[in-house]
Amino acid sequence: MNNLATKLKAPDSHSRYYRLKFRLPGEHKWRQKSLGVTTKDVAQQEELRFRRDFEREAAGLSPSRSEKETANLNITNLVSEYIADLRSRKRGEKYCVNTERQILIPSRESSWCVLSDMSSDGFIRWRNGRNASARTLNLYLESLKSFFNWLIENERFDRNPFARVAKVSESRDKRRNRRPLTDDECRRLLHAAPGWRRDCYFLAIHTGLRRSEIRNLIWGDVHLDVKQPYLIAREENTKNGKGEPVPLHPEITAFLRELRGPSKPSGENVVQMFSRLDPLKADLEKAGIEFVDDTGRRADFHAFRHTFNERMLSNGVPLTYAQRAMRHSDSKLTERQYHSPQIAAIGSALGAIPPLLNGPELEQVSQIGSQISGAGLSSSAQDGTGIQSKNHTQPASDKRIEPDSAQDGTQCPEKENGSSGWVRTNDLVVNSHPLYR
Repeated sequence: MNNLATKLKAPDSHSRYYRLKFRLPGEHKWRQKSLGVTTKDVAQQEELRFRRDFEREAAGLSPSRSEKETANLNITNLVSEYIADLRSRKRGEKYCVNTERQILIPSRESSWCVLSDMSSDGFIRWRNGRNASARTLNLYLESLKSFFNWLIENERFDRNPFARVAKVSESRDKRRNRRPLTDDECRRLLHAAPGWRRDCYFLAIHTGLRRSEIRNLIWGDVHLDVKQPYLIAREENTKNGKGEPVPLHPEITAFLRELRGPSKPSGENVVQMFSRLDPLKADLEKAGIEFVDDTGRRADFHAFRHTFNERMLSNGVPLTYAQRAMRHSDSKLTERQYHSPQIAAIGSALGAIPPLLNGPELEQVSQIGSQISGAGLSSSAQDGTGIQSKNHTQPASDKRIEPDSAQDGTQCPEKENGSSGWVRTNDLVVNSHPLYR
């Protein structure tokens, strides 16, 4: 079937054990291995077992020898090899550090020591017991999947135990739902904050840069003496590992020119970034702005990025330009997660529909509603229960006539015990209102 050649070699002066000589398909040189037995019939059984294992491996019914060896290797050593390969392929240092951590943390907490210990059900049990956001849990899963894909590509393993594990729904578990600040809130915050933090806020609102990008921004990245001033978000600082230019608004351009002055070197940081949220919370409180509003949305530092996007789209910047300015790979992220311009467009379109009532008529309807409510309360109070009696019947002579049937002499059947019908009223205001004609 597969041209595997084998033959037994009896014990001799060099070894007291039977040896198996074999030649793999496509090879011309014989190999040999000691079987560790001295009896011929046992040696023949070992030869048959060797041939059976080889055929099962060739047919894909059992793991290869390299897989068996890899399955018993220490996870930490394999992950170190994987991270070293990522670095050699010029992946960002932050990505490498996070990937290593996202593989080793579930391995350590699930007591996985060797590769064969890692399993999908073990990961699911670990995930079920961990109090983390859906986004974080999905990052752990993606790192584990990528690790095993790397093993498969390098022919060190033939399957990915996490390939069929489903992600956690991120739309139903948003731990950090941000909100954009209004222009008035931005002005109040900038007036309330001290100078060095005000510089950070102003730069973030006008550029949409993330906190880490602002922390590592140096004057060499800022280009002000060109026709269209811009700054560079370097690849080692960006989330997607790509360096991209960020055009500057005239207001922030003038601010940066004044901030730099004539003497600051290109290697100096543009602003001083704080590491914790406490200073921002203090500045928001001083400005009279809630850190978390009634709907649970936060005004943390990343909310400035939402503010930048909201101000662009609310002031007519096309979605494609806003996407480039936000450095998003997909316009859906710019449109759905940060802003929904359709809401404004739909609201503007609905505003073109003419109103039903003018000012006096609307006020008259409000008076009607209060009169009906008062009448209902008074009739409910008469029976002492606070609920209108269902057994109340109209006199036989009190037949109610529908407006349309009054002209042709037909009568509408009485409304009994909650059945449908026209509600009679003697309120002349209601009967004379245009809506009731």
